[in-house]
Amino acid sequence: MPYYIGETIEERENLFVQTPETFGKRFNLEVRNFSEVTSIDREARQVMVKNIRTGERYTEGYDKLVFSPGAESVKPPLPGINQEGIFTLRSVPDTDKIKSYIEENKPRHVVVVDAGFIGLEMAENPHDLGLECD
Repeated sequence: MPYYIGETIEERENLFVQTPETFGKRFNLEVRNFSEVTSIDREARQVMVKNIRTGERYTEGYDKLVFSPGAESVKPPLPGINQEGIFTLRSVPDTDKIKSYIEENKPRHVVVVDAGFIGLEMAENPHDLGLECD
C-alpha cells in the first residue's frame, strides 16, 4: 500500500492480490463478507447470521467454523489524534485517504510513527514523492 501512495505501484487494482472468491476457491471455503454471527449453537453445529448490508437473518449449519472478525489500527489516546492529516494505514481505504490527502493538500513534510516494515515503507515512499519525511 505504501508503494501505491508513493506511485511505485501505479494502478490501485494491483493492490488486490486475493479476493474473497479466489481465497474461497483456493482453500475450499465459503467466504461471507458483511456477515455478523449473532449466536452459536455448538450442539446443533449452527450459527445465526445477520447480513449487515440487507438486515436478513438466517441459520447456517457448519462442519468447521472459522471467524475472521477484522481489526482496526490502534490510535493512542493523545490530544489531537483525530485531527485532519493524521492517518493510520491498515487497509486499502486507509491508503485511498492518505493518497487523496497528499494529492489535494500537497504537504511538504510528513512524519511517520511506526517501527515496522510498513512504517519503513511509508517513510520511503513519501520521500520518493519529494516530501520531507521524519
